[in-house]
Amino acid sequence: MTYPGYEHYPWLATVEQMEPERLLSFRWHDFDEASGLAVADQPTTLVEFRLEPVAGGTLLTITESGFEALPEHRRLEVLRGNTQGWNIQAENIAHHVAE
Repeated sequence: MTYPGYEHYPWLATVEQMEPERLLSFRWHDFDEASGLAVADQPTTLVEFRLEPVAGGTLLTITESGFEALPEHRRLEVLRGNTQGWNIQAENIAHHVAE
């Protein structure tokens, strides 16, 4: 990862679907340092970026699901952290396309 403060975290993902100008989805592995497991052996969530034409532009919907695969003691923490991260990334995308 290159996000400040998380540079030491490994990032592993597998693309599930790619439909140009419509959909990109991937599974990425949670990284729980305390588990002692390699990142490839940790559970995944599914992230989807969907593009839909709308009047005057394009609607981007970002969805992450599959949190039930994570250990119960981590679910809420990961859900909150990832939600905050996707909100930041959505703002970055909005700034990029506005330029």
